[in-house]
Amino acid sequence: MSYVVTGATGQVGSAVVDYLLAKSVSVHVIIRSEDKAQAFRSRNIQVTIADLTDVEVLTKVFQGAKAVFAMNPPGYEKPDLQ
Repeated sequence: MSYVVTGATGQVGSAVVDYLLAKSVSVHVIIRSEDKAQAFRSRNIQVTIADLTDVEVLTKVFQGAKAVFAMNPPGYEKPDLQ
């Protein structure tokens, strides 16, 4: 069982990843870019490349997770961010 982190490439998500690794637990990140994947894999972190709108992939990754840290990206294209 692993802890799943979304938003792992951002400031908050990366801090969560660092915290979990310091606790010696299994971490699985969901990121959008293959370009950033190796930096996680080199730290023994499981990586899934997916968009957070892909419900099928998220459902599969979240199943069996110990916990999920879900950092939802802002919708900058929306006129009202609230």
